[in-house]
Amino acid sequence: MPSWPVHIALARKLNKKLNLDDNFIIGNILPDVLNGFIIKDVSQIVDTRITHYRSKVEDTLSKDFIYKYKNKIDNPIVLGYLCHILTDNYFNDYFYKNHTIFKDNKRLAILNDGSIYYNADIKPWQMKQADFHLFGKKLTNKDLLGDEVSKM
Repeated sequence: MPSWPVHIALARKLNKKLNLDDNFIIGNILPDVLNGFIIKDVSQIVDTRITHYRSKVEDTLSKDFIYKYKNKIDNPIVLGYLCHILTDNYFNDYFYKNHTIFKDNKRLAILNDGSIYYNADIKPWQMKQADFHLFGKKLTNKDLLGDEVSKM
């Protein structure tokens, strides 16, 4: 999944286009609030399979969220939540289809130069998250994120 700066930058752009309020941005970050990475001292960590409505971390979007909230999709918080899930789905789907392979029952990363990364200590999803973190740092400016997020 993309980092919060990536999510917030996309949400701010969409928010301007859709002319919604800040509740859209709040909804966009809600799926990751209880994952234990962004807010370190949450009282209970909730697995991303639950918060992102999928059975496995690398699964694509399940239809459960859409069925559950189809009558509330015009609510900016619900729409923001869905946008977050769809964004994760897009980035994860692209990553798993284009930058990983299974070999010897292990998921290995395919680097941009086409080589295969075999380091057992660093998993492909960790590399993906590190890349999203670097990309998110490039987005930290007033135009895309605003002062409050630039300080994260």
